[in-house]
Amino acid sequence: MGGEGGIANGRVSGEEVKANSGERGRGEREEGQNGSAVSGEWRKREEEGEKRGEEEEMGAKMKERKRRIEVREEELRGFLLFRRISFPPLSSIFDGVERVEVKRKAETVSMPALSFVVDQLIEDNSECLFHADFANAYIGGGVLGDGAVQEEILFCLRPELFTSLIFCPMLGESEALQIMGARAMVKSKGYSKDTTFSLSLPTSPPSHYCEGPVIFAVDALPFRRGDGFD
Repeated sequence: MGGEGGIANGRVSGEEVKANSGERGRGEREEGQNGSAVSGEWRKREEEGEKRGEEEEMGAKMKERKRRIEVREEELRGFLLFRRISFPPLSSIFDGVERVEVKRKAETVSMPALSFVVDQLIEDNSECLFHADFANAYIGGGVLGDGAVQEEILFCLRPELFTSLIFCPMLGESEALQIMGARAMVKSKGYSKDTTFSLSLPTSPPSHYCEGPVIFAVDALPFRRGDGFD
């Protein structure tokens, strides 16, 4: 009896151990599943947070880009005045060419004092002066092509001069173009094919007294020996 009881107890204990181990396994699996679910939830939240952060960063970049564009548009605002003035041709005023000889020795009017600047270029100290642009009937010359001499360099130094190409594609023999307010924004070095440019924006806004030089553009007509007006 005692031995059978011991065996029965042993069987019961074994079944209980087996049952307990099964329950423990199920509990561990459930805990593992719960842990996986929790980690999956955290991973999902992290991904959503990263995505939300990327969207916020992208939105901030778009806002900054829009702000810069608005600031740039504000900087580009200004006035462009255009007017055309016509006079009768010289042939209707003068019937011919009159030659006048001046005898300077007999002149008693004193000449005004002149000052010369030898340590600067014309474009370095000429914001309130008059410029004469005499080169090509097509305003700007070859500035949009491969030209790189006097007129083309002038247009590159003062980019606002490019607006004149819109209003005056070609100058007639009796026409002149006056441009006011084109400020220097670029510096140049060299000449022709060796010309190089560097940005040099003005540090102060134009004043009412001097808003840049006055440029007169005319076509450089050839006046060789014997040539004259038609």
